[in-house]
Amino acid sequence: MTPSGARRALHKAGYSSLSGLVASLLPEVHPDYADIGDIGVIAADGPLKEALCVIDASGLIVMTESGHGRRPREDLMRAFKVG
Repeated sequence: MTPSGARRALHKAGYSSLSGLVASLLPEVHPDYADIGDIGVIAADGPLKEALCVIDASGLIVMTESGHGRRPREDLMRAFKVG
């Protein structure tokens, strides 16, 4: 699926954003209180304007075009508890 297709699918399902979809499934916490393994949202280029990440001990794990990458925890816009 393309990023534009993902945006259309989100809107068709009734969500205005990727973070809105995640918020419907997981409890939100302030980014300062996110723990290792929680899901985060960061700003991104493209039609979705957001991307998901996983919080770990030293920052954020993100997907890139060439595999996984790292971003600083300061980039975290929203966080959601897992488990």
